[in-house]
Amino acid sequence: MRQLILYTAISLDGYIADPNSGTDWIFIDEDYGFEDFKKGIDTAMMGRHTHETLRNSPQMTNATFQQIVFTAANSTESESASVRFMSADFAVGYTQSLKNQSGKDIWLIGGGRLNALMLEANMIDALVLLIHPICLGDGIRLFEGHSFTKKFALQSCMAQSSGILKVHYSSKK
Repeated sequence: MRQLILYTAISLDGYIADPNSGTDWIFIDEDYGFEDFKKGIDTAMMGRHTHETLRNSPQMTNATFQQIVFTAANSTESESASVRFMSADFAVGYTQSLKNQSGKDIWLIGGGRLNALMLEANMIDALVLLIHPICLGDGIRLFEGHSFTKKFALQSCMAQSSGILKVHYSSKK
């Protein structure tokens, strides 16, 4: 079975973006293992706002993986062979069907509401967090707007020379 892996940068105080959805605080001085991670996936899932923020970034424009964008609106304006839009109402069921198909792992990019929905539905198999040494004070939380308790087991933790901690957790199901 394929795994759903939430791989993301996060601030010390639990935010994945600042109050304006900005991510310019994220260190891009090194790869931090992202290229190796991408070799193990063939699908990326994200919410509409995350797609709008990242769609012109090199990691998306040069992507070799299928991108699924979950949205509340019925829009296919920028749909292409590699980008598909789907109603957020079907996110959990679609994710389960993807996990049951053969293929590589699935990258859960975010945002916070989609992350929370997947966590609450017990869909997330692993977390890879790049914890940046910064507090944002406000913004978009890693898990936004849902109430749940979920335990994870630490798999590894590596300190980077930049001060980033790369932490890998697996789900306790």
